[in-house]
Amino acid sequence: MVHALKNAMACVSAEAKWKVSGPDLDGEMLTAVVVFEAGIVVVTVF
Repeated sequence: MVHALKNAMACVSAEAKWKVSGPDLDGEMLTAVVVFEAGIVVVTVF
């Protein structure tokens, strides 16, 4: 997941949410939703 975030190919923001797409170590595309809320970072990958 970290590799996908570091090598993101697309990033879309909406308020405190970000939708990020990038390749994992095997080259498969992952999509992550990153939310900043009350000083906490929540990352959901699908």
